[in-house]
Amino acid sequence: MLMPLMCALGLMPISAALQAADALPAEIVQTIRKDDVGNALRYLTSRVDLDDDGRPEILVYLIGPMVCGTAGCGLHVFRPVSTGYVRVAQTSVTRLPIRVARAKSAGWRNLIVHTGGGGARGRDVELQFDGRTYPANPTVPGRYVKHAQPGDGDRLIDDISGADEAAPFP
Repeated sequence: MLMPLMCALGLMPISAALQAADALPAEIVQTIRKDDVGNALRYLTSRVDLDDDGRPEILVYLIGPMVCGTAGCGLHVFRPVSTGYVRVAQTSVTRLPIRVARAKSAGWRNLIVHTGGGGARGRDVELQFDGRTYPANPTVPGRYVKHAQPGDGDRLIDDISGADEAAPFP
């Protein structure tokens, strides 16, 4: 009883088993489908209050041939608004797990992703919010992409052993 309440309030990450089964709001599905990403998509998701406004944002990690490459897959962050949800970030070439840092930038908690593949050495990076969005490419070091230590932060979306562990995208 307490764990679902804590998850709903954004106080702790949702387990991997719940991530894949979590239904997405229609406006999130429509936004992603507008990108014409094909029909073979699967996804994992987590809800966490990144900006401390009492309403959790929704992270969607997409898996599929049109959104993944040798360096990873796409991560989307949606913010609740009065009319539903709007996408505030679309980050490419990320690898699981997805974690949330304790540190904040521009009032939002930083995200930690793993990068690697495509010939690049694997590493964890911390993505800082710039006031509007998170970086679009975590493999490009810069002002808003910083090195992170493995294991830093709280897990939001766990690693999986295969795409079949993710839910089919609606």
